[in-house]
Amino acid sequence: MDEKGDLAPHTSLAVTKHAVWQTDHNGFRTENGNVVPEIVIIGDSTVVGNSLSQEETLARVLSDRTGLKAYPYAPRSVNDYLNDDRFFSLRPKFVVISYIERSLTGLKPVKTEPTKGSAGEVFLAKTVKRLPWLITLASYVDRSFDPNYPKYVYRLIMGQIPNPLYTYASGTMLFFQGPSANAQISDQELERTAQTIKSYDKQFARMGAQLIFMPVPNKESVFYKLLPSAPKPDFLDRLTKRTRELGIDTIDLETPFRAKNENEGIAVYHTDDTHWNPAGVRIAVELLNSQMNQPVDK
Repeated sequence: MDEKGDLAPHTSLAVTKHAVWQTDHNGFRTENGNVVPEIVIIGDSTVVGNSLSQEETLARVLSDRTGLKAYPYAPRSVNDYLNDDRFFSLRPKFVVISYIERSLTGLKPVKTEPTKGSAGEVFLAKTVKRLPWLITLASYVDRSFDPNYPKYVYRLIMGQIPNPLYTYASGTMLFFQGPSANAQISDQELERTAQTIKSYDKQFARMGAQLIFMPVPNKESVFYKLLPSAPKPDFLDRLTKRTRELGIDTIDLETPFRAKNENEGIAVYHTDDTHWNPAGVRIAVELLNSQMNQPVDK
């Protein structure tokens, strides 16, 4: 398929990217759905690999680099993973938690008593998976509840192009939130986020897996100098310091991402998209590979 970035799909700043997509029977973006994973990456659309081709995605590049089978469990939450029947017996060696910076304060702690759906809900879910036409129908029903969907259909019929999604542009570099992305996060909110990550760390340790926390910086955090009167953001610096104090294996992507851009002139995000490009993925993979080869000292 040909993809355009999520920030300017109908403007002259859009960049067309040819991408190959392949998913397993559970809908996750991998061609190794039937292989027992040694690494599971839980995250959002960055882990999925929006605006990347299959061979450029984090899981695929990490598998190629380490020789270990990496599975992209995204977009999903940690509690989704803990309640997924598939992983009751399949225990990976590593679990990577990798969400975009702007969503970190919304993460939920591990549920002490996970709840499962009723027998009827479980039966319905399994039935839907076996019937492709029902999946398509469910997709359209789901979209119909989105308040923006009627507007989309109207514009499609009338031939109107919807407004681009970005809120701030600096030259050809487009941003999702602009300066507001770097608003100060309180110490209380930071501590709550760090303790949530710690609850993940404890849970996966009990399951025999090593947790690696790898938050992905907002595009605005890496290119903060392009924003008007925007001070250097410090949320990820403070969060990284705190999670390491709590004994959580944490990877800092913000520092090398900035250095790559400022010292070598290489951007690690697409100009027209909120997501990273192959250069950003390669940096993340090298840091993950290094972290996985470090002795565990809890």
